Amino acid sequence: MKRKLIQAALFSGLLAAGTAQAAGPTGQALSFTCAGCHGFNGVSAGPASPSLAGLPKEFFIDAMVGYQDGTRPATVMDRIAKGYSEEEIKLMAEFFAAQDYVPAKQDFDAAKVAQGQRIVERRRSCGTCHEESGTFGIEDLPQIAGQWTPYVLYSLEDFREHGRPMSDDKARQVEGLSASDIEAVAAYLASMQDPKQYKHEEY
Repeated sequence: MKRKLIQAALFSGLLAAGTAQAAGPTGQALSFTCAGCHGFNGVSAGPASPSLAGLPKEFFIDAMVGYQDGTRPATVMDRIAKGYSEEEIKLMAEFFAAQDYVPAKQDFDAAKVAQGQRIVERRRSCGTCHEESGTFGIEDLPQIAGQWTPYVLYSLEDFREHGRPMSDDKARQVEGLSASDIEAVAAYLASMQDPKQYKHEEY
């Protein structure tokens, strides 16, 4: 009798596993393939890979589609993105959007923070899209404060020098920044390390 009970339990477990597999992977399971660069649950250990936790769903989907069709510059993400289906990308987007955004704990040049804040506040159109100094993510606009500084610098370089698509207004803002301005803005964004400052669209 005991042997039959053990066999029945094993069969039930195998049946449940088979049913889960047939249903397809979950967003969390798919996120594990991102963890090597973007960290567990999308919280990056840096420095060149951004955190995905808490990013708006629409932004994540747009980014992945951009990697797939070549409109978003990439080193490896263009190849990685092509391995996911539309449904899998949606599942990952929903999973990451449901996670808390965790700003990177990193060093920054304190002397440049005030300069960076003045630049961001002076360029009011920055705040038109990136609300609350970049701490608020909504729709297709991610949080930019609290990301790793190297990632922020690489992103601005992509916009300025490598043809990454951007709006006319963003182009005017980005192209008008000097190298010193960019370093100061990056320092300001890096200085915002209190998780309570951040919020994103409701999941």
